[in-house]
Amino acid sequence: MKKYNEQKTAIDYMTKSEGVSLTELATLLEKEPASLGRTLSRNTLLLNQFCKIFKYIYKKEYDCGNPSLNLLRNIDELKLTYFIDALKHDNRKLIVTLYKNTNIQLVNK
Repeated sequence: MKKYNEQKTAIDYMTKSEGVSLTELATLLEKEPASLGRTLSRNTLLLNQFCKIFKYIYKKEYDCGNPSLNLLRNIDELKLTYFIDALKHDNRKLIVTLYKNTNIQLVNK
């Protein structure tokens, strides 16, 4: 399983695996494509934005497997990097399946 510490790379792989464009995601998040690109390049995506992207691409809610951590999805300004740290402390990982048989993991630098 490949690990990615850059949100842009991980989201790019997610979109390509399901035929979704970054422009679609920018529209979903009510951002300009360039703004979304900067957000991803700077690793400043919010958890609720990631969850919206995940739901749009995979047509299901993101579930980390821990009900307490899943509640964090409702916090508006929680950075995805903080959520990844919380998962690490709970011995969990943020893993996304691509092409229905390839997994990638998003990690912090």
